Amino acid sequence: ESVFYNVDDYLYWLKEKKGISAELTDSGLDCNSWVARSWPHEEQYHPTNWVVNEGINGNTTKDGLNRINKVLTEHQPHTVLVSLGGNDMLRKYSVEETEKNLKEIIDTIQAKNIKVILINDADIYEKVAKEMKVPLIEDVFSTYLSKQEYKSDVIHLNEQGYKLVAQDIAKYLEKYEAIKN
Repeated sequence: ESVFYNVDDYLYWLKEKKGISAELTDSGLDCNSWVARSWPHEEQYHPTNWVVNEGINGNTTKDGLNRINKVLTEHQPHTVLVSLGGNDMLRKYSVEETEKNLKEIIDTIQAKNIKVILINDADIYEKVAKEMKVPLIEDVFSTYLSKQEYKSDVIHLNEQGYKLVAQDIAKYLEKYEAIKN
């Protein structure tokens, strides 16, 4: 596992070990193919707590399962937040298939000695979290999706909604010792 004590160490590691040219910008760490941001955006936490969003709009748990190894190899994280399954439900995939994929994703992450935390409001997540003995962050999305001022459409949050979700999640991450304050 790589440990970075400041942004310069992380930039050096990206360039020398990963061949990724990156620069620090106002919106985060721009690496051309993805953006890493300090967690949350207000930089109230230690600057080495980087979050890399590997979520892809429309992805299902099967899509996540198909690319989890690549993501883990590329970024070598110490903690992975898994928030997949909403698109499975929208497409009416079976609960059993979603549950199986989530468990395989968790197994893959844990096999590399990486912490995993589930984030979702659906009942299936509570079951999977208990069975797999992983932390679950619940109700962060539904808290804000129930208020029109935080929504961009029927099922997505707007920028302010996501900012509030990020702040709520950061509190949980401290509790699970996934980030340092």
